[in-house]
Amino acid sequence: MSVNRTPVAVSLMSERLVQFGLSLGLTAEQIAEAALNLSSKNKEQEGTSLAPGNLAQTRNNWFQNWYRELGFNLSVPLPAVSDKEFSRRGDLGQDLFYRPSSSMASYEALMTAVGQSNHWTLTHGDREKVVWEPTATGYWFWAEVAQDCPRLGTPWNKLTKVQKLNLLSLEEYVIVWWAHKAATNVMLDAGTWSWLRTRFGRGALHAYECDGRVDASRWNDDVLACPYDFAGGRVAEVVKM
Repeated sequence: MSVNRTPVAVSLMSERLVQFGLSLGLTAEQIAEAALNLSSKNKEQEGTSLAPGNLAQTRNNWFQNWYRELGFNLSVPLPAVSDKEFSRRGDLGQDLFYRPSSSMASYEALMTAVGQSNHWTLTHGDREKVVWEPTATGYWFWAEVAQDCPRLGTPWNKLTKVQKLNLLSLEEYVIVWWAHKAATNVMLDAGTWSWLRTRFGRGALHAYECDGRVDASRWNDDVLACPYDFAGGRVAEVVKM
């Protein structure tokens, strides 16, 4: 038995679907209608899975209040993240963070707001060697929030050049560290280091907790291939809006 396929049927039906329909004794028109219904259902489910959920609104409100408490008058957009995605990311040890545009909340302004205006990245001449990453627009991003840094013992070169991981930048790390502490009272990297994607000349930076605050150390390129048992890297992933 052959099927007279219409253009719609051709675009929607696979050979497997056609054969399955024929085995049930369906006509070509009935198979095409079933394919259309299946396509519509899939699109509806896809839209639902991508729609912001209650957890996205809760996270949005939290960051809006956090930045306001720090003295920043800015609007935090609702992240396009479903409750299902929040759950999946939570199982991976990740949480969602918001970085405003640099014009609304620069690295220097944020560090000053959290009481670190005397940090070397704001005051020392070496700050000129830091490859800063200002952003023209704000963005949400996922970050790993295990208290100890993941991937301990992995050199910077392997993290970035072999595994090609997008590590947190210094600007992102400061947001993650202080926001996570404010939300959970947990200080990340109290006994570990997190390599950052932020370059320091030909070298790179790593960050960690020190005396209840964020600190960062600069390293030349000759140590980027060296493994340290207490140093790893945290991955950042920007949310597509």
